Amino acid sequence: MDRRDFLKKGAAAALAGAAMALPSCSPDDSEFFPGPGKNRRHHDGKDSPIASENRCSALFTASDRHEMGSGNNLPSVLKNAVEGSEVKPSVVLLGGDYVGGKGNMTPEFPISSLYDEIYPVLEAATCDVLFTYGSHDNCCTDGYSAFFSGPHRCDGYYIYGISFLQMSSPTDQVTISAQELRNTLLRDGKDNDEFEGDDIIMLKAGYSGIDLEDRFGKSATSASENFLKWVDSLKDNAPIVVISHMPMHAMRGDNLGGSIWFDAITRAAKTHDVIFLWGHNHTLEEGAKDMTDRTDEKLKDRFLYLLTPSDLLTPGDTIDIQGPTKDSVETKDLNFTYANAGYLKLGYGTVITFSGKADSTTYEKVTFHRFPKEGLDEETKIGFTGKTNPYTVNLVQGQSGSGGNRRV
Repeated sequence: MDRRDFLKKGAAAALAGAAMALPSCSPDDSEFFPGPGKNRRHHDGKDSPIASENRCSALFTASDRHEMGSGNNLPSVLKNAVEGSEVKPSVVLLGGDYVGGKGNMTPEFPISSLYDEIYPVLEAATCDVLFTYGSHDNCCTDGYSAFFSGPHRCDGYYIYGISFLQMSSPTDQVTISAQELRNTLLRDGKDNDEFEGDDIIMLKAGYSGIDLEDRFGKSATSASENFLKWVDSLKDNAPIVVISHMPMHAMRGDNLGGSIWFDAITRAAKTHDVIFLWGHNHTLEEGAKDMTDRTDEKLKDRFLYLLTPSDLLTPGDTIDIQGPTKDSVETKDLNFTYANAGYLKLGYGTVITFSGKADSTTYEKVTFHRFPKEGLDEETKIGFTGKTNPYTVNLVQGQSGSGGNRRV
């Protein structure tokens, strides 16, 4: 059963049979690499171009829910973001790790449980929901067909999903070797710890994630090649939102495809404004350098998260990118926007809004607004970068006189 079937089933459960409308994003599965946006019917029943009539389109994004059922922060963060931003996102884009626990096999969960948390806040007829595959999601009972990867066309912009495997493994051969090693370990009853001397994380523990079925690639090499083929097929300069459960920057040494993806996205950003969203690094490894006046132990994790140095970086900023081995790190200049999607376990998500003039065919700005769950105060800054919350970036690709100052 594909993602749209799950979408319909989840909507029926949440809205007691409410009718589905055409979603705001289209995977265009008839083509491996979908082309530019076409005219299509919007939620109000009117025909309009790829961009919405008011030249404004919003999406809600977050990652790392890590909890099941009542008590998790997804509904509260989403509700507070919708009320606080006074916009209704047409897309909910989630970055993986929907359950927690030790290991990635517990507990099992169905995707429908996530729809049931979203649709009471955003009606199924007004939004499309996309789930990226994360490092804890091997236990999804729906299989990989429930997750999203590759390109989707939205209201005046594109979304491109990267699976866990496509960032954690640098090459297809590493993936193949990891599978072979895992099979050997299982057969011989060996412990993974004996491989701790190996620099390649994939080879240490082996890999058996269900995203091995992803048709867009089995590693950073093959997946990024497919990404660039798709970018080259586009006939417009609309912005591209790339979401990956794992980041590209160097911190935990488990994203060995980082530099491969950085090179690909840097190339794509020469013709499209690119926004790269990530999750995964929400633990002490991603800690801040300065904990001044942040000593409350009960809030320690929250402060560590909020002070993340790579929480929001924009063109012109520098970043330390992870190479194909744990010890290979290279400082790079960014020509695209790099942002944490928002950490749901600690109660944070992001509303991303594209805006432009009513008579324009392209968007001119994109604004990032970080929202907490109900009951938490909204932060005035985004992360350790010192950027204000909300923060606006000028879009330059496709605009007359492009190449000017990106930041506002």
